[in-house]
Amino acid sequence: MNSKKTNVIFGDETTVLWGEEYIYDTIGDIKFAISARSFYQVNPAQTKGAL
Repeated sequence: MNSKKTNVIFGDETTVLWGEEYIYDTIGDIKFAISARSFYQVNPAQTKGAL
């Protein structure tokens, strides 16, 4: 949570409450580690085309 008066959603820290810090996905030959702060394209066909 951002406790400052800014337009930023995230604060300085991310705290994992349960489970792992990352989830993993593989598209083609590339394995992605996805965190809570990550942007991730949820359309795998479009992502593969961009790579």
